[in-house]
Parts: sequence; structure tokens; C-alpha cells
Amino acid sequence: MSTSTKTLLNTIPYLPDADQVVIAEIVKRMLLAWDPDFTKVTAMEKVSIDEGMRQIEAGETVSMEELMRELQL
Repeated sequence: MSTSTKTLLNTIPYLPDADQVVIAEIVKRMLLAWDPDFTKVTAMEKVSIDEGMRQIEAGETVSMEELMRELQL
């Protein structure tokens, strides 16, 4: 999380409730304008996806069959 995001999140609680509602609506509208169908990947999500792909390629995963067998399901 960026410093500016942390600053914003730490500052919002000091605003009156009505202003917090306005800020939430502005953020929601900005998010929808940036990604109307919620398909874009953030930088943090990309790091997680890349790590998952690396684990798959390195054989560091467990198959669903193995997992079910371990859990005795």
C-alpha cells in the first residue's frame, strides 16, 4: 500500500460522517471509471498471481485429488 493511500485512510476518520460518505462515493465512481467491469489487476494482485504461477511451474502445488485424499473427503 502506498504512503498516500495510508495517509488518506488514516485521515478519513477525522472527517464528519457526511463527508466520509461523499469520499466513499467519489472513490467508488473513480474505481468504476478506471475499471467498470472489475477485470484490471492491481500491482499487488500481479505480484500474487506471478508468485502463484512460479509455484505452479516449480511443482510446488498440491493437486485437488491429493488435497481431498489428505482431508479424507
